Amino acid sequence: MRSFSKYFSDALASTPNVEPHKFLQIHGTGNKEHESSIIVELKLSSYVPFDVLPALLFSVRSLYSSCADSRYLLFLIIDSRDGTLDIFHACARALHNFASRLQGAIERILWVGVPCTISVDSIIANDLTLSRIQSIFCDARNVTEHIDVGCLSVNLGGIIEPEIAEQFFRMRLCLENLLRRTHFMAKLYMAMHEDLKRFDAPNGIANLTVQSIHERMDE
Repeated sequence: MRSFSKYFSDALASTPNVEPHKFLQIHGTGNKEHESSIIVELKLSSYVPFDVLPALLFSVRSLYSSCADSRYLLFLIIDSRDGTLDIFHACARALHNFASRLQGAIERILWVGVPCTISVDSIIANDLTLSRIQSIFCDARNVTEHIDVGCLSVNLGGIIEPEIAEQFFRMRLCLENLLRRTHFMAKLYMAMHEDLKRFDAPNGIANLTVQSIHERMDE
């Protein structure tokens, strides 16, 4: 089983045309009631690439865990209003994949607007891993009874505009690209440093020429 990466770009590499901000929003850490939780809002639809969702959730958690000593847990808010039975099963498999590899990483799941014709309870009950996670069910009209509006997008009656998620992912991918380039340059510099240490310049470094380096490399 392939290991997860802390980079969003790695998680999205297999689905380059997917725009994560259309289904995933990261609202940061919660208020005092959920101060050790990372609030993540997921909108269920046929657009969601559930095969890469576990890797995306891992990247989210790694992003916050690397910035503080606290052991942050995920508080998932799942907008289920457009979910179908197949979508719920796909979502359950993705959450199982993530939660089984990082036990205890999901603190709770708030299922919002689950269609009355679909028994998500049964899907969860049949999965030992998911059944250990606290699940809360509510309608979209009373979601603010469970989470502050400052931790919700406008899609669920909150105050966070969806465009913020788009800006976040764009900035994060640019930052990851910069980190990769910086890491590559650092490795290149260290390799050159080690190579230069192998060369002896008895007459001083000022007399070390490219030709003399080539001659020593041929020895």
